[in-house]
Amino acid sequence: GVDICDPETDLDKMRARIGMVFQQFNLFPHMTVLKNLVVSQRKVLKRPKAEAIEVARATLAKAPRDVAQMFDGVARRYDVTNTVLSFGQDRRWRRRTRAALKLSHGERVLDLAAGTGVSTAEIAREQVLAVACDFSLGMLRAGHGRADRSGIPFVAGDALNLPFADASFDAVTIS
Repeated sequence: GVDICDPETDLDKMRARIGMVFQQFNLFPHMTVLKNLVVSQRKVLKRPKAEAIEVARATLAKAPRDVAQMFDGVARRYDVTNTVLSFGQDRRWRRRTRAALKLSHGERVLDLAAGTGVSTAEIAREQVLAVACDFSLGMLRAGHGRADRSGIPFVAGDALNLPFADASFDAVTIS
Protein backbone atom coordinates (compact mmCIF):
# COMPACT_ATOMS: atom_id res chain seq x y z
CA GLY A 1 0.00 0.00 0.00
CA VAL A 2 0.80 3.66 -0.16
CA ASP A 3 1.05 5.80 2.97
CA ILE A 4 -1.72 8.30 2.33
CA CYS A 5 -0.60 10.38 5.29
CA ASP A 6 2.83 11.02 3.81
CA PRO A 7 2.83 14.66 2.64
CA GLU A 8 4.91 13.56 -0.37
CA THR A 9 2.08 11.36 -1.66
CA ASP A 10 0.53 12.91 -4.77
CA LEU A 11 -3.23 12.88 -4.15
CA ASP A 12 -4.15 13.30 -7.81
CA LYS A 13 -2.00 10.34 -8.87
CA MET A 14 -3.55 8.22 -6.12
CA ARG A 15 -7.06 9.24 -7.21
CA ALA A 16 -6.29 8.31 -10.80
CA ARG A 17 -4.88 4.96 -9.71
CA ILE A 18 -7.68 3.85 -7.39
CA GLY A 19 -10.65 5.39 -9.17
CA MET A 20 -13.64 6.76 -7.30
CA VAL A 21 -17.34 6.47 -6.78
CA PHE A 22 -19.75 9.38 -6.37
CA GLN A 23 -21.12 9.63 -2.85
CA GLN A 24 -24.55 11.11 -2.27
CA PHE A 25 -27.19 11.17 0.40
CA ASN A 26 -30.69 12.51 0.74
CA LEU A 27 -31.28 14.77 3.70
CA PHE A 28 -35.02 14.47 3.06
CA PRO A 29 -35.64 10.90 1.88
CA HIS A 30 -39.02 11.75 0.32
CA MET A 31 -37.27 14.14 -2.10
CA THR A 32 -34.98 13.48 -5.05
CA VAL A 33 -31.28 14.26 -4.79
CA LEU A 34 -31.79 17.27 -7.08
CA LYS A 35 -34.60 18.66 -4.90
CA ASN A 36 -32.48 18.15 -1.77
CA LEU A 37 -29.65 20.12 -3.34
CA VAL A 38 -32.03 22.88 -4.46
CA VAL A 39 -33.49 23.17 -0.95
CA SER A 40 -30.05 23.68 0.55
CA GLN A 41 -29.16 26.31 -2.05
CA ARG A 42 -32.40 28.22 -1.47
CA LYS A 43 -32.84 27.91 2.29
CA VAL A 44 -29.25 28.04 3.50
CA LEU A 45 -27.58 30.19 0.85
CA LYS A 46 -30.71 32.22 -0.01
CA ARG A 47 -30.23 31.79 -3.77
CA PRO A 48 -33.10 32.47 -6.19
CA LYS A 49 -34.84 29.33 -7.46
CA ALA A 50 -33.37 29.43 -10.99
CA GLU A 51 -29.83 29.91 -9.67
CA ALA A 52 -30.33 27.19 -7.05
CA ILE A 53 -31.44 24.71 -9.72
CA GLU A 54 -28.47 25.60 -11.92
CA VAL A 55 -25.99 25.14 -9.05
CA ALA A 56 -27.64 21.87 -7.98
CA ARG A 57 -27.46 20.46 -11.53
CA ALA A 58 -23.79 21.47 -11.77
CA THR A 59 -23.16 19.73 -8.46
CA LEU A 60 -24.67 16.47 -9.73
CA ALA A 61 -22.65 16.67 -12.95
CA LYS A 62 -19.32 16.80 -11.11
CA ALA A 63 -16.72 14.21 -11.89
CA PRO A 64 -15.79 11.88 -9.01
CA ARG A 65 -12.35 13.50 -8.86
CA ASP A 66 -14.00 16.88 -8.23
CA VAL A 67 -16.17 15.37 -5.51
CA ALA A 68 -13.15 13.81 -3.82
CA GLN A 69 -11.32 17.13 -3.96
CA MET A 70 -14.32 18.84 -2.38
CA PHE A 71 -14.24 16.33 0.49
CA ASP A 72 -10.47 16.80 0.76
CA GLY A 73 -11.09 20.51 1.24
CA VAL A 74 -13.56 20.10 4.10
CA ALA A 75 -11.90 17.12 5.80
CA ARG A 76 -10.41 19.01 8.73
CA ARG A 77 -13.81 20.28 9.96
CA TYR A 78 -16.02 17.50 8.58
CA ASP A 79 -16.80 15.71 11.85
CA VAL A 80 -17.81 18.84 13.74
CA THR A 81 -19.88 20.01 10.76
CA ASN A 82 -21.75 16.68 10.73
CA THR A 83 -22.51 16.99 14.42
CA VAL A 84 -23.73 20.58 14.09
CA LEU A 85 -25.86 19.93 10.99
CA SER A 86 -27.46 16.83 12.53
CA PHE A 87 -28.00 18.56 15.88
CA GLY A 88 -25.87 15.86 17.51
CA GLN A 89 -27.93 12.98 16.14
CA ASP A 90 -24.95 11.63 14.21
CA ARG A 91 -23.55 10.17 17.44
CA ARG A 92 -26.78 8.28 18.10
CA TRP A 93 -26.89 7.02 14.50
CA ARG A 94 -23.37 5.61 14.88
CA ARG A 95 -24.20 3.90 18.18
CA ARG A 96 -27.38 2.40 16.67
CA THR A 97 -25.47 1.17 13.64
CA ARG A 98 -22.90 -0.52 15.88
CA ALA A 99 -25.65 -2.14 17.97
CA ALA A 100 -27.59 -3.29 14.88
CA LEU A 101 -24.53 -5.12 13.55
CA LYS A 102 -24.49 -7.45 16.60
CA LEU A 103 -20.78 -8.07 16.14
CA SER A 104 -18.70 -10.68 17.90
CA HIS A 105 -15.15 -10.23 19.13
CA GLY A 106 -12.65 -10.56 16.29
CA GLU A 107 -15.04 -10.09 13.38
CA ARG A 108 -13.99 -7.91 10.44
CA VAL A 109 -16.05 -4.89 9.33
CA LEU A 110 -15.54 -2.71 6.26
CA ASP A 111 -16.78 0.86 6.64
CA LEU A 112 -17.24 2.23 3.10
CA ALA A 113 -17.36 5.97 2.43
CA ALA A 114 -15.79 6.16 5.88
CA GLY A 115 -14.46 9.69 5.51
CA THR A 116 -12.47 10.51 8.63
CA GLY A 117 -13.31 7.17 10.23
CA VAL A 118 -15.55 8.47 13.01
CA SER A 119 -18.10 5.71 12.31
CA THR A 120 -15.29 3.19 11.97
CA ALA A 121 -14.03 4.14 15.44
CA GLU A 122 -17.50 3.60 16.89
CA ILE A 123 -17.69 0.16 15.27
CA ALA A 124 -14.20 -0.72 16.55
CA ARG A 125 -15.45 -0.27 20.13
CA GLU A 126 -16.90 -3.79 19.78
CA GLN A 127 -13.36 -5.25 19.73
CA VAL A 128 -13.57 -6.04 16.02
CA LEU A 129 -11.23 -5.19 13.17
CA ALA A 130 -12.93 -2.18 11.57
CA VAL A 131 -11.39 -0.86 8.33
CA ALA A 132 -12.11 2.64 7.03
CA CYS A 133 -12.25 2.84 3.22
CA ASP A 134 -12.89 6.06 1.28
CA PHE A 135 -11.95 7.68 -2.02
CA SER A 136 -11.12 11.05 -0.44
CA LEU A 137 -7.50 10.92 0.59
CA GLY A 138 -7.89 14.19 2.49
CA MET A 139 -10.65 12.68 4.63
CA LEU A 140 -8.56 9.57 5.28
CA ARG A 141 -5.57 11.69 6.25
CA ALA A 142 -7.67 13.79 8.64
CA GLY A 143 -9.00 10.66 10.34
CA HIS A 144 -5.66 8.90 10.44
CA GLY A 145 -4.20 11.86 12.32
CA ARG A 146 -6.74 11.64 15.15
CA ALA A 147 -5.52 10.06 18.39
CA ASP A 148 -8.92 8.44 19.04
CA ARG A 149 -8.63 6.57 15.73
CA SER A 150 -5.15 5.14 16.15
CA GLY A 151 -5.03 1.47 15.29
CA ILE A 152 -7.77 1.79 12.67
CA PRO A 153 -6.58 0.93 9.17
CA PHE A 154 -7.42 3.66 6.64
CA VAL A 155 -7.54 2.41 3.05
CA ALA A 156 -8.01 4.46 -0.11
CA GLY A 157 -10.47 2.74 -2.39
CA ASP A 158 -13.40 2.87 -4.77
CA ALA A 159 -16.57 1.15 -3.54
CA LEU A 160 -17.12 -0.20 -7.07
CA ASN A 161 -13.66 -1.76 -7.23
CA LEU A 162 -12.59 -2.63 -3.70
CA PRO A 163 -8.97 -3.49 -2.93
CA PHE A 164 -10.04 -6.54 -0.88
CA ALA A 165 -10.69 -10.17 -1.76
CA ASP A 166 -14.29 -11.39 -1.77
CA ALA A 167 -15.59 -12.53 1.63
CA SER A 168 -12.86 -10.62 3.50
CA PHE A 169 -15.37 -9.05 5.89
CA ASP A 170 -18.18 -10.24 8.14
CA ALA A 171 -20.12 -6.98 7.72
CA VAL A 172 -20.03 -3.84 5.57
CA THR A 173 -21.43 -0.40 6.41
CA ILE A 174 -21.78 2.73 4.31
CA SER A 175 -22.97 6.14 5.39
